[in-house]
Amino acid sequence: SAEGLYARLQELAGNEPDFTQPFDAAHWLGRLHQAVVDSGGGTDIAMLKIAGDNLGSALHDQNVTTVRNIMYRAIAKVEKELPAAAQGGFIAAGDVFDALAVMATALEGATQRVLIVDPYMSKEALTVFALMIPEGVQVDLLGADSRIKDDLKPTAEVWMQQYGEKRPLRIRCADKAALHDRLLIVDDTDVWDVSQSLNAIAKRSPATIAKSRPEHADMKVEAYAPLFEEAAPLL
Repeated sequence: SAEGLYARLQELAGNEPDFTQPFDAAHWLGRLHQAVVDSGGGTDIAMLKIAGDNLGSALHDQNVTTVRNIMYRAIAKVEKELPAAAQGGFIAAGDVFDALAVMATALEGATQRVLIVDPYMSKEALTVFALMIPEGVQVDLLGADSRIKDDLKPTAEVWMQQYGEKRPLRIRCADKAALHDRLLIVDDTDVWDVSQSLNAIAKRSPATIAKSRPEHADMKVEAYAPLFEEAAPLL
């Protein structure tokens, strides 16, 4: 199905390999090749093979860019086939406003709680994205203990001083080994997968924000809700 293919491409975009490591890159490229074939990639299929076969050459960086461009073209193509409720957004590099618009769509409908998961949690989670969440909705942030940016804690202290219970906030730190995804979990029901950390989304490279299928959303809620409760408070 289009939704299944879209989920595969999103997973590939969120787990890009180190292209200087031949084995990891080859495995990932094989999966991407099949996804591009399934999307009806046309000439992109041959271009992907050529670019992949020439990683590590004098044109390595150019070939990495070609691989990424092919992947994001496939994502954009498949996204058009999705029902509106399953669509997220493909955001080209530099289109930060578009990224904000898609995130707003995900966050503005919250009525009870939003859990934002990002290993590299930073002040932007509050200064940009949490402000999109309606007043009165619980805001929970989950980052990785050694990767959370230093600017988050002082920003959170000012947030709590200014908003108090109008915009209730909790921030917790999980072990970095347990935290890899970047997610928006809205009312413990809808889950949005984000391909980049919030402090860098779409600034230098393309990004995607995609709504998880219900069965996948349920599994992610079941995994991350208890992980948040067990994590150490930042404040």
